[in-house]
Amino acid sequence: MEITKYAHACFIATKDGQSVVVDPGELSSDFTVPKNPVAVVVTHIHSDHWSANYLTQMPNVPVFAPDDAANRLRELNLNVTVVKPGETKQVGNFKLTFTGGEHALIHPDIPMCRNVGVLINDGEVYYPGDSFASAGMPIETLAVPIAAPWMKTAEAMDYLIQVRPIRAFPTHDAVLSEAGKQFVDNWMKQAAEKSGTIYERISFAVILSQDQHEMGLAETSDGPIHFTRLAARAVLTNDKGQVAVMHFTKTGSYKLPGGGIDEGEEIIAALEREVLEETGHTITDIRPLGTVDENRYFCGMHQVSYCFTARVVDFVGTQLTEKEASEGMNLRWASSIDEAIAWIQSGNTVDEDGSASGLAMMKTRDIAILNAAR
Repeated sequence: MEITKYAHACFIATKDGQSVVVDPGELSSDFTVPKNPVAVVVTHIHSDHWSANYLTQMPNVPVFAPDDAANRLRELNLNVTVVKPGETKQVGNFKLTFTGGEHALIHPDIPMCRNVGVLINDGEVYYPGDSFASAGMPIETLAVPIAAPWMKTAEAMDYLIQVRPIRAFPTHDAVLSEAGKQFVDNWMKQAAEKSGTIYERISFAVILSQDQHEMGLAETSDGPIHFTRLAARAVLTNDKGQVAVMHFTKTGSYKLPGGGIDEGEEIIAALEREVLEETGHTITDIRPLGTVDENRYFCGMHQVSYCFTARVVDFVGTQLTEKEASEGMNLRWASSIDEAIAWIQSGNTVDEDGSASGLAMMKTRDIAILNAAR
């Protein structure tokens, strides 16, 4: 199962092309609706856990929420189902089991509200909402709240030790500055060591946003943006510390390994497939770097690239497309990131599709990705 974490308390769990959206709230300003959402979970009524703007973009998707939140959400004409602790709902590829019951105490003078935690597929993922409710079973991945007016850091540490998940990622953290996140993470990592848990952030920071026209690039084919393409790309290294770069002998240009994500394909699966096809290698140690957002008017495309670092393992043979083979695509190993950047900068003709603007944008994109990987 693939997890995409957004700002604050929102995340998406994706499996076999279907997604469950959890707590798409107003503090999650970077949230985007996934391709195929089959359910939304709103753990409680507070607005940092749901947004009318986001929910109304998914008007026919079942929304599961406790009764007081459900009453409010029905005003938006959504497909809302009330859930209680102990109940289970099967939606597409997901078994959702609800826990908890009450929001953690903020202050004696502030009324309590209902809150449900959610177990996804019998503990593959668990998120307690605004509480430290017990999961009642072993957990693979825990979304652990780390900052809120209802908690202190020591409680989050104790909770991580109590649950003892295989891995955990921090959530409910938009109230912290970047320095504050690092500060709390240091304490959480100490608790993770005691519980034998892998604790790390899931994040897609924005590496670069670029617009063809703002860059002063023009093509006779320029027109309005009419489709979005998702892609997965990687800064690959081998055991010698060398960096993988794809070379096109036909044009003399270079790029990083990676390419488009197929309809319904998970991001990591797409990355593994693209790298295998182009370089012939399987990969491991995949870690997120961030995203690159591009407006390419010469082909009417808005492109979002999810970028990672990874290490190559076995060589099993390339699987180039006929087009890639005709362009002379081949793998070269740069001795360092600096050399990889120099190779990419050396391209001065067109990209593999014959566009000078495309080459300029590809060079800017891949150099920014390489710099982010330093």
